[in-house]
Amino acid sequence: MKVNRENRRIGKDVANLLHEAMKEKRLTCGLTAAVRQLELDPYKVAFCVLPQLTDGDRANHIHTVLLQAFCYERNIAIIQVENIEGLRYHTRAADCSCVVVLHPWEKGRDMCLEDHLLRRIHDFTSILQAQPIFKLPMK
Repeated sequence: MKVNRENRRIGKDVANLLHEAMKEKRLTCGLTAAVRQLELDPYKVAFCVLPQLTDGDRANHIHTVLLQAFCYERNIAIIQVENIEGLRYHTRAADCSCVVVLHPWEKGRDMCLEDHLLRRIHDFTSILQAQPIFKLPMK
């Protein structure tokens, strides 16, 4: 029960981060656009949010796995969410095969939300000892 509760809390934090980043125009949505952003300047990227992989499109699966490897190499946090519908709901984007969240634009701005989320995900992952998949609230 405690794991499910923490998963929901982190899912809510991810949703809050997506809303905040959307307001500040720090989101890049879609696999192609995300790859372009990562190619231009990977150090501007704070998070890569991906929906849980399904067995459907093999080409998309291969691109996603390569994107994950690229993010791991550059210490970009990967957040996996349960489904693409949750990402669409919180980003209002048509293509949510991948969502890249950039670091805040303002120099000196406290990364409180981003840092807090990273710590919670790290702690949660160490308990599970696996890559968690978070459920985004749909309200």
